[in-house]
Amino acid sequence: MTRPTTYCTYCGKPNPETVDHIPPAGLFPKPRPSNLITVPSCTDCNAGASIDDEYLKIWLLLRHDISERRPGSTLRDSVFRALAKPRKRRMLNMLLGSMRRVAVHTPGGLFVGQVATYHVDLARFGKVADRTVKGLFFHHYERRLPETHDVRSYAESGLREINPTTQVSLSHLITSLRSRPSRKIGDRVFEYWFQATPEDPNSTAWLLRFYDSESFLCLTAPADGQVPAA
Repeated sequence: MTRPTTYCTYCGKPNPETVDHIPPAGLFPKPRPSNLITVPSCTDCNAGASIDDEYLKIWLLLRHDISERRPGSTLRDSVFRALAKPRKRRMLNMLLGSMRRVAVHTPGGLFVGQVATYHVDLARFGKVADRTVKGLFFHHYERRLPETHDVRSYAESGLREINPTTQVSLSHLITSLRSRPSRKIGDRVFEYWFQATPEDPNSTAWLLRFYDSESFLCLTAPADGQVPAA
């Protein structure tokens, strides 16, 4: 019997050679959860994403609000060991060069000290979020996101950088998504919500949350279309 043709989730190459973990397996401490999601992926798409996966992992785990009791904290030692290796010198220099100290205040405005912070490349975060959404779309709908549609990702912490009208629309969409049941993988490592628009099953909204600390709002929509309504 002829096996049905499968396609790479990302580029559409027929009969891809590997599978990709959604989200990246390296975000989870060992032993990894049994419900990790995998999707078909060609070798090029799978291998080409690893550097952005690592970037996201390092920058999230080095946040000052990832305490010893927060998810992902057990991976910190492995991150520090990796950064000490000669082949990670470029990543380490990038981290050190972007660090600065900022004041920390309580919600009431009380100064409580300073912490080290760093500049992050949200575009690289977006690449991981985009791929994660394409994988989740494939997992839930059992088909690739069509070429007519794009993924647009917004870091929740970066919404203040966009124009106020779009900011309000996206904030309403986040609230709508959070009113729905979530799906979880691992112990507070990854959680997500999603919904599709009634008019177009390929136009969807996804809220991805990593380590209970950083969220991304991701939209799939026609390449020249509008943001899906809440």
